[in-house]
Amino acid sequence: MKLPFFNNKQKAWVGPLGIVVFMLCYMVPNHLVFFKPASLPFFVFEQSIPFIDWTIWFYISDYLYI
Repeated sequence: MKLPFFNNKQKAWVGPLGIVVFMLCYMVPNHLVFFKPASLPFFVFEQSIPFIDWTIWFYISDYLYI
């Protein structure tokens, strides 16, 4: 069974358009500051979770997925 998402001609513009939409909705708001930055409160159990340097690769791999 083939799902009718996009044909090859549509993929040529849907991919770049998706990248632009991603940048506008995710990356641009990260650089615009509308309100005074504030720290969020931590729960008690969150303070006992250690920071492990090498786990950054799990976060970065999300960009490869996108």
